[in-house]
Amino acid sequence: MIMKESIKQAQKEITALQKSIELVQAKREEISKEIFEKTQEIENIKAQKMKDFLGPAVEGLECKVGYGYFEFNKSGKRVGLSGMFTIRSEFKYGQELTKELSYYTTTCDTDDEFERLEIIGKVASKLRATTAEELYDFINEGLESKKKQLSELRENRTIVMDRTIREMENEISQLEDDIVLMQLREGIDVGKEGCAWLDVGRKIETNNVFKIKITEESASGKTATVEVTSMIYSYDGDEKPWIRKFTRVKVDQLIEGTQNFLNQSKKNKERRQAEKELADTTITA
Repeated sequence: MIMKESIKQAQKEITALQKSIELVQAKREEISKEIFEKTQEIENIKAQKMKDFLGPAVEGLECKVGYGYFEFNKSGKRVGLSGMFTIRSEFKYGQELTKELSYYTTTCDTDDEFERLEIIGKVASKLRATTAEELYDFINEGLESKKKQLSELRENRTIVMDRTIREMENEISQLEDDIVLMQLREGIDVGKEGCAWLDVGRKIETNNVFKIKITEESASGKTATVEVTSMIYSYDGDEKPWIRKFTRVKVDQLIEGTQNFLNQSKKNKERRQAEKELADTTITA
């Protein structure tokens, strides 16, 4: 009776934790949305600043911003894998500040390609006339506050929210293990309709199991003697239970194996019930 109450209490705690996780996940989604919006805001500002820096050379072009790169294309038309050309302004490997211009090469035989090269030449001239530090400072000037807000949002999501969810999931996992252990001490019986394969760390490997029970535990609680009952079938169709005992079974492996057993047993019951209903329907028809 006490064990059943303990199991019920553990199940209540699991339900409460699951609801708490849902609340934290909802808050995490809100923060993720804020992160996206703040990132987009910063990227839009940086894109406009890069266009302002390059001036008439990129008039009419769109600028897409990523982590340290600025990809340029004609409005609504992307060319190649990295656009008409790409500029990089970032701290390479977190240390050296870089200024790069990259573009694909091809034979110029159309007005579009000649125009692209002409634009690239003007852009290269602008970049050549400034240092990597000057370009980076121009692009990022005035963004310190927004970057700090973004960093705090990411830290809140990753360190606070994700850690909280992970800790609660670990608590649920431990409670589920505790429930299975209590069930094993009391004895698990899924009935012959729930017969399933039981695999416990290669110590126990047997099919058609429907009863599992811990009959004795070591002083440390790390190993146990386990009684396993499976259904065997004779050639004439008779069925009878076969009881075996396994000693020095590791409890952590037993819990994991039993959890897998119970999941498979549930599926087997559902499948057999569906087969029975289908057979009854066929007979009725």
